[in-house]
Amino acid sequence: MTSAPLASQPVAKIGNQPRQQSRYKRVPSPHYCWPLKDWLLHLEKSFSVNRGSTSKPYQDIVSLVKGFTDSEVQLLVNELFEKPIGAVRRNLLSPLKDCPKLGADLSKIPASLRLLLYQHALSGQGGNLCTFTLNINETFLRSAAERSCGGDSFTSILNDKIKRELKMVFSDKFGPGNCAIPHYWWILEHAVPDIKGANKGVQKGIKAFHIHGEIVADNELLPTVKAGLKGASAGYSSQGNRAVKFGEPLTYVGKRNWASTKCLTDYPDVVRADRGKYCSHWPESYCVKDIAHTEVAAARLGIDTGGLWKVSSPVVTREATACLRLLNLLVRHSSLATAPYGTSTGFANQ
Repeated sequence: MTSAPLASQPVAKIGNQPRQQSRYKRVPSPHYCWPLKDWLLHLEKSFSVNRGSTSKPYQDIVSLVKGFTDSEVQLLVNELFEKPIGAVRRNLLSPLKDCPKLGADLSKIPASLRLLLYQHALSGQGGNLCTFTLNINETFLRSAAERSCGGDSFTSILNDKIKRELKMVFSDKFGPGNCAIPHYWWILEHAVPDIKGANKGVQKGIKAFHIHGEIVADNELLPTVKAGLKGASAGYSSQGNRAVKFGEPLTYVGKRNWASTKCLTDYPDVVRADRGKYCSHWPESYCVKDIAHTEVAAARLGIDTGGLWKVSSPVVTREATACLRLLNLLVRHSSLATAPYGTSTGFANQ
């Protein structure tokens, strides 16, 4: 990666128990992180970052920007906003006006923002991004819960199982020396009791735990990833659910007429979406919708989860942290977020 003069760059609940409030705060709407994707894409373009050429493109960008003066950073931020007046400008500026002060610690930010940063960290690794849901055999879940009382956390045991199964299938396919597994993140969820039908209000036990996440896999790698995650399901079998199901982090999936029982692997030749079309609904909304319920369920079942989310390696955490620092940079230097239109914002003549 090489940097160039900034000025020359082009312009990225359980039964009857009361619902307890989660310690993970929900991000208010409008989401103050909407500008992050455009900001990251802008930085990649500004510094000629080639996705996939490094496992830490955002850390590399942070390292470069740390040497800039405030005026240079301000110029870089201003270039991002050199866009036509209208929806683009509103979408970039409005969320920033009420943006809270964010630190640089992933453990101290809202869950939805943390998962969104994980998504951005993965999308910088090269390759296509898949959403996935993993169901796990009840017997294995009970075993993991019992083992979690002896030291290892529940989610750590599940994550070790996922890593082990992925490494096994990748080693079988590509050879022992080429079995590096794809980067991923996931969050534990406990299914909320049914609100209608014969099972209305029935509390669900340990078998209701499952996983939602994202993993880097293009069409060629996806069958191998699927085999690994099916192994991690420990023989899960259900008439109504698949052991593992893949999708894409998009808003327009419905336009492909995929029925709810379908999976990305049912369409092996589908043209995968460019990451510029990825949306944040999966990490910031769907994956965090039942956090409070999941915490209550785990406590009721006497399970020490050790936290609800896991990643494939420290690389994902470091990259997500770098994304958070870059978001802070945008917020801190964006005088555009508070300045009236037409006053030193670069929009006076538009």
